[in-house]
Amino acid sequence: MGMNNKKLLKEEDLRRLIKGEFFGDFEPYTSGSQEEIEDYIRKLVATLNDSFIIQVEARGIKAYDFCWGGGYSSFTDVFAFRRNGTGTRKLPNGFDEISGIRLYISRLTPLVAFNEDRLLINPQNTGRSWGRLTSENLYLLPDPSWNAERDEIRTKITNAGYTFIPANLAREKLPFKANIPTILTKPPYTIFDAVFYWYD
Repeated sequence: MGMNNKKLLKEEDLRRLIKGEFFGDFEPYTSGSQEEIEDYIRKLVATLNDSFIIQVEARGIKAYDFCWGGGYSSFTDVFAFRRNGTGTRKLPNGFDEISGIRLYISRLTPLVAFNEDRLLINPQNTGRSWGRLTSENLYLLPDPSWNAERDEIRTKITNAGYTFIPANLAREKLPFKANIPTILTKPPYTIFDAVFYWYD
């Protein structure tokens, strides 16, 4: 995260991301295929889940995943929560609310973002209600006791070659007019929107 923002993502890189082109400085982002990138992310998710303190759920490992309603996602959505269940509470409506950390792992370039979030589960049918990340709030924790979980996640992500997009860079406005194919937000777009988008 110490890299210069202009070096991390140039205007040319942003235009390529919006077009859905993948690039990076290590395989499979350098010259691999979409399938190879998806397989790399799948292995990373398995590594994150191989933990004594956290477990994860992921959706959108494939670009066109059923969980996106047949649409396209430029990222994999991962929710990490405490394995011992201490972050779960029962709501008055009967739903389970799980506190955790949501991560977006880009399938186009090796960038990641995270923030604290909640996952709602309907115990009657195991239905899930997922939240989403925005450029306005990044790198917060559910509470200060989550330092160990955050550090484990960061270590595994960086060991896999990924960079956490700096919050100040994520909030910057795009330096050019663009038509980003996304239903998650509206113009004016930020750099975060150019990296992490989804369309139906």
